Amino acid sequence: MTYGEVNADLRAAIVDLLSYRRITFYLGRAGNGRAPAWGTPEQARASADLIQRYRAIVWTYAGRLLQTALPPGGIAPAWNLPWRLDERITEMAPEAERLPAGRAANTNELGTRQEIGLVEVWRRTAAAAVAGLDRELGALGGDLDRGQRFVLVKDAAELVYALIRLDDRYRHAPNWRLLGDRNRHTELARKRRSDHLRQPIGIVSTALETVRWAEEQITADAYAVDQAGWRSRPRLVVPTAVDHVDRAIDYLHNAAVHLQREFPRALALRALSRLNRLVALQASRLAASACLGECEQWFDARAKTYADLNVVLRTSVGGNLGRGDRAVADATVALDLLSDANQPGRDRVLRLSAVLNDVDNAFGARLQEGVEDERYFQRTGRHLAMSTAIGVHRSADTYERLVGPARDGLLIVATDLQAAGEGVSRAPDSRRALTTLSASVADSPRGRPPKGAPQTPIVVPSRGSPVSTGLPAKLGSSNSGIAI
Repeated sequence: MTYGEVNADLRAAIVDLLSYRRITFYLGRAGNGRAPAWGTPEQARASADLIQRYRAIVWTYAGRLLQTALPPGGIAPAWNLPWRLDERITEMAPEAERLPAGRAANTNELGTRQEIGLVEVWRRTAAAAVAGLDRELGALGGDLDRGQRFVLVKDAAELVYALIRLDDRYRHAPNWRLLGDRNRHTELARKRRSDHLRQPIGIVSTALETVRWAEEQITADAYAVDQAGWRSRPRLVVPTAVDHVDRAIDYLHNAAVHLQREFPRALALRALSRLNRLVALQASRLAASACLGECEQWFDARAKTYADLNVVLRTSVGGNLGRGDRAVADATVALDLLSDANQPGRDRVLRLSAVLNDVDNAFGARLQEGVEDERYFQRTGRHLAMSTAIGVHRSADTYERLVGPARDGLLIVATDLQAAGEGVSRAPDSRRALTTLSASVADSPRGRPPKGAPQTPIVVPSRGSPVSTGLPAKLGSSNSGIAI
């Protein structure tokens, strides 16, 4: 993730929280007017206690964000407002022993989806704050210029202002403790008759003044900080090289970036597996011309892996969620360029091997995500579609969830591809598993074994020791499922 992604998640969650009115009703108690209670008092109190534990994490993140933005060294007069806001945040920070249960939200509370909508939004807010605390803020500290520090100051001040406003809105929630143990609403900066604001002394007026001050200092290029963080977002490159292999490397880099940015639907994943096989064959030819035998063997193994995987994806896996057209387009251009290349030289072949590692890593990650998040399905048969064309029902494929050995086998292959992208050689047993599967599905129409044919399990090793799980010869045996 990047700082911009964490900030976007936090802002989206805060906007959702600000849309809630009549807080006691959403917690289960009777709301204002005629709204009856829909929960028990104990449930409402437990929800309010959990929200306060989530709020403590978000408040800590706001303070840490402001401290990251402040320049190292002494207190410069120009940074007086942010330093004053930092003091207010520290003064009003909720003490752990005074929180419900004597602590902030733990890992279980952060990772468990909440049934009450309001509490779930708070959980999302706290989860985004934890991601920023653990990774992004630690990676930002020493790489900030002056303009980027103003961006972080503004974001922190706006988050503080939103939390104080939400704090006042929740004052009637059961067992609610205001930040800083306040006993009244926060003050706003009031204007004198001369239209000059009073000196900000409270946290709201200090936060508002800090936001105005930071906005005046921010330049357009300062928002580049959104691309920084624990793992910077990969950037697209403009292919300008004259050599065919160099241009192909740039296009393959862009294909890997597009795979990381957008999830590919099953059709795009099939096309990418076919293109990856053809690119590997061309790379093997170039490696042979450069007398790089080890690279040639690796490219040949890569082509075989994708050839067998393509048979599985083409005949047995479907799913319409996602896109992936940009990655397919870039890989297609790269294949055309490599087809016209000759005598590339050793350095270019090694660079080509490195970028193909990136493609494998991104491809394996997306395949794993699609299987685990149930975005891909397995084909189980055919049925007559409900819609008719000229009075005739159209035959369509039927799909159901990926479960059992089919799911486990695809996950092992996805992990294998990611390991290869990180410099670990692929497991040969995994390639043999895909080879056996592709042979079994290629002998029957539409990739299905003949009726009554035995289902031969394929042995696919786990990380470290072989196990008898993997992709079966027939993906699915039920005729009921999801039609895609």
